[in-house]
Amino acid sequence: MVLFRGGLLATGVYFLRRRPTWSSAGPSAADVLDERYARGEIDDEEYRQRRVTLREQRHAGRPDGTTSDPPVPLGGSPRVLLKAGTRKPE
Repeated sequence: MVLFRGGLLATGVYFLRRRPTWSSAGPSAADVLDERYARGEIDDEEYRQRRVTLREQRHAGRPDGTTSDPPVPLGGSPRVLLKAGTRKPE
């Protein structure tokens, strides 16, 4: 019985230590860019240029050149990325 409890405790500690710490890392560069665009701090052209730059930097580190980011809409407006409780600048 003691071995069983010790095994459960060791397993719990193991999984707690392997847990990713995303919350302490802060927002990603893409998230900050999206928020700045949503607040109206940057225009469409600057937003697209910076997204391309971020994507190129991310591709440079991957041998297969893939990324998990969705493509930037060409005609649409990513301003729908406003989070609940935020307002568009007037």
